[in-house]
Amino acid sequence: AVLGESNFNGFSKLLFQYKSIGFHDYKIKLSGDLAHDKAKADLIVKEIRNVRLRLDANNLWTSPQEAIDYITKLGHTFFAIEEPLQAFDFKGLSSIFNELGIKIILDESFINHNQFKYIKDNPKMWIINIRISKMGGLLRSLDIIQEAKKHHIPCIIGAQVGETSILTRAALTIVNAYREIIIAQEGACGTHLLEDDICSPILMFYKNGLLPPIQISSLEQKGLGLTINELIDDSYDLVYEKSEDIKEYY
Repeated sequence: AVLGESNFNGFSKLLFQYKSIGFHDYKIKLSGDLAHDKAKADLIVKEIRNVRLRLDANNLWTSPQEAIDYITKLGHTFFAIEEPLQAFDFKGLSSIFNELGIKIILDESFINHNQFKYIKDNPKMWIINIRISKMGGLLRSLDIIQEAKKHHIPCIIGAQVGETSILTRAALTIVNAYREIIIAQEGACGTHLLEDDICSPILMFYKNGLLPPIQISSLEQKGLGLTINELIDDSYDLVYEKSEDIKEYY
């Protein structure tokens, strides 16, 4: 369950929706406002029994000490933090782990094989966030996670806001192939978030964050196991006809 940055009332409303579904694994997006972020963390810890909580700082700080002080003042135990420093500051990220013992999730700091040279010697420090859209597709993502398994580095299968069932389907392929090193999966929001999805069936979580069996059965078919619905909004055709740039692109 991913809790984005919003005012406290919006945050609380979304948290209680996730709680009613049965989630116990949460990610909080940090704002940089310590009082606000602490109130959010306090509420989750109070409301969710046996919660496993991680943070996402989105490259918020420029020095390890800033991050260490902030995380300490939040006053809770977090199992990991995502991108606390500027991208690719592996030395600084190592300092945070060494001081707090909190695992570092790499998202913007891990985009291809070149980054393995910075993390392969200390796998206990790191978690790689593998977003298929970021990695450049399913085959490239599988290539990365195979290397991660070789070095005993765990992974989270991430997602971007507004993904359709197509990327959820691709993510499930990775999870099924490498489930022994997957420690969390985001996404599968479907029409919990979107006004409409372009696929049938819509792959989306329900009780306890699980996909219903009827959705899983569709994945036993060849290929995606999904039907891509036709666009019914003819305004797309209008844009296509008016723009030579778009016409050339397609």
